[in-house]
Amino acid sequence: MRLRKLATMAAIGSFAIACGSSVTQPGQQGDGTRTYVRGGVSDTAFRPLPGTRMEILDGRYAGATTSASESGFFEFSGTVSGRVRLRASRPGFETATLDATWGPATAIQWAQVRLKPIEPALTFQPGPYTLTITTDLTTAIGRIAPCEGFPADLTTRTFEGTISVSTAPTHAYEFVAVPSPTLNRYSGTLWLGVAGQFVGFESDDPLFAEELPGFRYLQIMGNAPTSVPATSTGTSITVPFHGDFWYCQTTSAMNANNCSQVPQLRADYRSCSSVHDTMVFTKR
Repeated sequence: MRLRKLATMAAIGSFAIACGSSVTQPGQQGDGTRTYVRGGVSDTAFRPLPGTRMEILDGRYAGATTSASESGFFEFSGTVSGRVRLRASRPGFETATLDATWGPATAIQWAQVRLKPIEPALTFQPGPYTLTITTDLTTAIGRIAPCEGFPADLTTRTFEGTISVSTAPTHAYEFVAVPSPTLNRYSGTLWLGVAGQFVGFESDDPLFAEELPGFRYLQIMGNAPTSVPATSTGTSITVPFHGDFWYCQTTSAMNANNCSQVPQLRADYRSCSSVHDTMVFTKR
């Protein structure tokens, strides 16, 4: 599985625990070196959950608590090593426990927990779907290139595919596009998460990449959810998202489906970013 797009836990908060100079517990070795437990908390649609109460359940610091930051980040510090059990709780969500590891500040260790809302969740019926993705040019702005002049015929793209129940506990469903002559084989898979009426997705980067006739290339990127819930109407579910549509036309074929990598070949280059883009999944 290639690198998935994830919401970045950018704002970092911290919580320091008053502690002794050296601690040794069963299954843990302490030598006075400062160690940390760091992680993120989100709901099952991958939205950060600020204010979630995090509590240590075992070991030297059992009973210590902190609250997740605006980006869902949490941190404990101490002077022990080894495994530790945590509990995450927030009103309106099921309480969850998770295992984490004490490690030095330089260690790449991350404890991720996703809380399930108590309210009933929107559901996808597994089977064949048509996915229609639309960008809203009236609200779009250019980022890496001007948005003005983006081809009108590429503002809406349609892909056939299937939705199945995910075998991964971190995702509810998986959408896989049917291969086509224009679709890059490394794109077209979405791992869907649902929290109440909100739908989020993770994916390879980009979400969809196409090579169209006339040396035209299109990439669709983005992240969900926005602050707007998904809506269900009959056989269709509409998911709002923050989307980026990148387009370029080149003077000859290029090896990589990435417009930013071939400035010497570009005849046209447009970039449109909008927070009002939509994905519509329609059951066939």
